[in-house]
Amino acid sequence: MVISLLEDLGYATAELILSGERSPDDLPRLQRIVTATADALERVLGAPAGCLQQASREGLSQWLVSPSLKAESL
Repeated sequence: MVISLLEDLGYATAELILSGERSPDDLPRLQRIVTATADALERVLGAPAGCLQQASREGLSQWLVSPSLKAESL
């Protein structure tokens, strides 16, 4: 179950990161995905709520920079 949750997180994240178009909703969507996955993992593992460390908004936003903007900054 843990592997399945992490695999789903990876697929959802890759879909957002690799999409050619960016939307203002991408960052909140990615945050919801990460939060939901952490919550599910805590429940499956029987861990206390909030015990898993999650990426910050700033950390997640770095993954959502458009590839064209990354190339321009180089």
